[in-house]
Amino acid sequence: MQPEAQNATTAPRGPLAWGQLNFLHTTDTHGWLEGHLKEQNYGADWGDFVSFTRHMKHKAGNLGVDLLLIDTGDLHDGNGLSDASKPNGALSNLIFENIDYDVLTSTNSSITNRIGNHELYVTDIAYETFNQFSKVYGERYVTSNVQILNNKTGQFEYIGSKFRYFTTPHGLRIMSFGVLYDFTGNSNVSKVIKAADLVKESWFLDAVQYPEPIDLFLVIGHNPVRPTVRGSTFGTIYKTIRGLRPNTPIQAFGGHTHIRDFAVFDDKSTGLESGRYCETVGWLSMSGINSSTFHGNMKPRGVPNPTQPAKSVTTGNTPTSSLVYQRRYLDFNRLTFAFHAVGSQDNTFDYHSGERVTDQIATDRKKLNLTNLYGCAPATYCQSCKPFGAPGNIFPLLATALSTTVINSSRANNPRLIIINTGSVRFDLVEGPFTFDDSFIVSPFTDAFQYIPDVPYKYASQVLGVLNKIPANKKRKNLRSRDFDFTSMTGEVCPEGMVEHAHDSLEPRSEPMTRGRQRRQTANLTPGYVTKDDFGMDGDDTIHSNIPFYPQPDYLQANASLPTSGAKPETVDLIFLDFVASDVVSALRGLGASYTVADTSYYLPKTFTTNSYLPAYAKIAWQANVPNCPPCIVIEGVNSYDWGKVGSQSAAAKFATATPSSGFSIEQEKPYAELWMGTHPSNPSKDVQTQRTLLDLVQDNQALMSQAISKRFGEKLPFLFKVLSIRKALSIQAHPNKKLAEQLHAKDPKNYPDDNHKPEMTIAVTPFDGLCGFRPLAEISHFLSTVPSLRKLIGDGSAKDFQSAVQGQETADSDEQMKKNKKALEKAFSTLMNCEKANIAAAAKDLVQSAESEGENFAGGGGPSNGGKELADLVVRLNSQFEGDIGLFVLFFLNYVKLEIGEAMFLKADDIHAYLSGDIIECMASSDNVVRAGFTPKYQDIPTLTTMLTYSYAPISEQKMSPVDYPYVTLNSTAYSSSSSVILYDPPIEEFSVVKTELNGKGAKATFEAIEGPSIFICTKGSGKISVGPKTEKVDEGYVYFVGATAEVVLESESPSFTTFKAFCELQGKETAQTNGS
Repeated sequence: MQPEAQNATTAPRGPLAWGQLNFLHTTDTHGWLEGHLKEQNYGADWGDFVSFTRHMKHKAGNLGVDLLLIDTGDLHDGNGLSDASKPNGALSNLIFENIDYDVLTSTNSSITNRIGNHELYVTDIAYETFNQFSKVYGERYVTSNVQILNNKTGQFEYIGSKFRYFTTPHGLRIMSFGVLYDFTGNSNVSKVIKAADLVKESWFLDAVQYPEPIDLFLVIGHNPVRPTVRGSTFGTIYKTIRGLRPNTPIQAFGGHTHIRDFAVFDDKSTGLESGRYCETVGWLSMSGINSSTFHGNMKPRGVPNPTQPAKSVTTGNTPTSSLVYQRRYLDFNRLTFAFHAVGSQDNTFDYHSGERVTDQIATDRKKLNLTNLYGCAPATYCQSCKPFGAPGNIFPLLATALSTTVINSSRANNPRLIIINTGSVRFDLVEGPFTFDDSFIVSPFTDAFQYIPDVPYKYASQVLGVLNKIPANKKRKNLRSRDFDFTSMTGEVCPEGMVEHAHDSLEPRSEPMTRGRQRRQTANLTPGYVTKDDFGMDGDDTIHSNIPFYPQPDYLQANASLPTSGAKPETVDLIFLDFVASDVVSALRGLGASYTVADTSYYLPKTFTTNSYLPAYAKIAWQANVPNCPPCIVIEGVNSYDWGKVGSQSAAAKFATATPSSGFSIEQEKPYAELWMGTHPSNPSKDVQTQRTLLDLVQDNQALMSQAISKRFGEKLPFLFKVLSIRKALSIQAHPNKKLAEQLHAKDPKNYPDDNHKPEMTIAVTPFDGLCGFRPLAEISHFLSTVPSLRKLIGDGSAKDFQSAVQGQETADSDEQMKKNKKALEKAFSTLMNCEKANIAAAAKDLVQSAESEGENFAGGGGPSNGGKELADLVVRLNSQFEGDIGLFVLFFLNYVKLEIGEAMFLKADDIHAYLSGDIIECMASSDNVVRAGFTPKYQDIPTLTTMLTYSYAPISEQKMSPVDYPYVTLNSTAYSSSSSVILYDPPIEEFSVVKTELNGKGAKATFEAIEGPSIFICTKGSGKISVGPKTEKVDEGYVYFVGATAEVVLESESPSFTTFKAFCELQGKETAQTNGS
């Protein structure tokens, strides 16, 4: 599946029956090879289908039966993966070709010519099919009545084979034909031979009466499979074969009407049609075929076998044949595929070939920019699940969009009526992100807008009514693609449970959706296909509840610039699609006007089409919620390092396991150190709903960041937000400044993975201690005199040099003296860090012995900041973690800092530090660069560390930072009365600030004003709700939400205490916190 997709939750009704001959059938995929990213029932992609077919072929071999893969066409016009490329299918055809079909046939979409389209463009599609696609499958690509003009010879040639006679692996001898319905909308380089003419051709009659034995006729076609349906030509083919071969079984596979259907022709002949849009895989098994060469199993063991004779529940025919069948309509999802392929063992389902296809689809989607966001749809709008004009019906929305965007600036003030056929809409429009891909999903066609100017209103106002009264069987003298694909048809889904298959009133399955979630209509069933065919109602592999269906008119009208008074205008510009121009002109003439097609011209450039107006409207009307469409709950990345707290003791682990659908579970013996929240490529967060990385989301939608921040920091969050759970000391370290980071990354990208600086801020969630910044010089001098092992290690001469250099000048504030002091400190510290390991180990033994024996008198009783006992205990603790480490001596140079809950400190780039214990919230510039030199088995870079440090020195108080009240929030009365608080930690840098919110009591609420930058929220205590625009989501401890720029956010408590932290970036109006020192 694609990262954005979700798997189904409802398993199939039971195993498939396997017979002597079995088929898997697809049709009308229309480019949906990525799967349905917003529908669980159909979330598998083509890579999953590759794995499924390979498993099923292997299973057939083990059972000693035959399995044939069949496709009956229409690969384009429905999805960005196929339609965003030039020509259509340039990328999707390559993906499609990963299925090793046994027989497949031509489609109308590969040869069609729609009025108003660029002739060359659709001709390119036809030649791509002829020159490339058909060659991939060779003789298996059967096109019995479709020809193309060979531009080298000037002659029409068959696109594929006229027929295919072949023998299956187990000896069945099959004659196959591929028949497209009598399509007339083809381009001028292609030709469709009518079925009535085809059956008279000598080659066809010779093939039917082939001299070699035929055990079964296989007739496939992009053609309604039910012979009684208007436009189907299967009846003509069937009657001809049956007249010449009265006893040979005929099996048909059709398509084009986008429904699930199974038709009984006679007791030896049936036909299967398998839906649309990668929603359905058809399954047919049959036994009882008489063959002198078959050497497989008629009734394979260990699996169900087909048992139903070819008897229609409608006609009640009495079969005399020995043939028995089973048909099933499989939902296109991994749960279904794994159930039938490997017995629901999803972890054994994927073939490498399938995974490669899945990866290629993701790559191509990115290449085509399919996730590019136009706007945020405020609701779901369906084609037929609501009455026409009702809330939630798509067509009132389209009328608004048309009147808003179909405007010729030179005629903008002229009253206008805009008419489109409702068949120009292909699928529902789903609430939430409306993307480049969605623009093709809803309306993939490129019909342009023509008009007749200044039409008398008395005529123009009646055209819509005339068009919608034309009987269905008189709408087209010649059948074209939309006479099936895009007019009203249903069959799977019915408002009253089911209907008989009256195809002229059938509509493809229509399913209103919420973003990534299935709408439930009953307690136990998900909504979906409910099919009745000639075998009854047991064909759907997964049982669903019905989805309401309401008929829709064939045309709709949008009105614009009409008099606001309500008066009728004298004339209007009558605007319509070029696809229906002849119908509009006919309607006008029928009303008494004398217009002809020659009176029509293009109202807008031909490049503005039915695929253009919704994106244009989205850019106007659906921008308010774009940054949070909706706000996404984030799966954090968890790192396991040795210094982390173990199992459930780790706050990082507890928060991670709380996230819905994260799939993370705590191993109680494993250390969990860090929880990452951000876009850093080493461990980017993911959106729970789509499984896309937060990095991908912000890169595809820069509105999430704000223009100013994107320009300043590039297409990624400028900060990295973390939770650290520290059991033992982290390395003695510093983070490089921007210039040094660039140099280190260029020189050693393995140890310095990015080129960014890393100033950071720490906020204690539990009591915390650490080493941070150099101590006041007097304290360092004191320890050089009172800790013999330290003085011995650094050398008496070096100690004296340092002490004499700073004596009496320890607190001097002149630039010249401070520079001298820093130089002396650098020299002394560098000497310590470069001591021989053997000398360090020997000195450490003496140091630890003194700490264990001297107690309060250790280190001369300590200094102003830390007592002797406190330092002695610290030495013993750290030695138990890193025995004999240089860090035991470094601590006498660095401030030993303790933070209580809520206290914070800020560390600039190039500041030395080592965190020792506790749980903290940490925010930093987005970098993973660390220069280490102690308390670690990892790579240590002492030369870089000792030369990069600023050697600033200050007391503990100046390492801490004090928060201030956050000014851009409003608390409700409950929050005020319960002493709730919202405080800001605001370091002196651009990349980030942090707000801590404590809401006390249920109903306490904090409303944050919109900011011009992105935010990440994490809940560390209690439960509540977060609301962004119209969307409200629950928040529990550990939940993390990303919120884009310009969004008002409301937090509301649902527990006695509700605590969150928000990291954010905003360049303008930044409130600077009062920090002591820098």
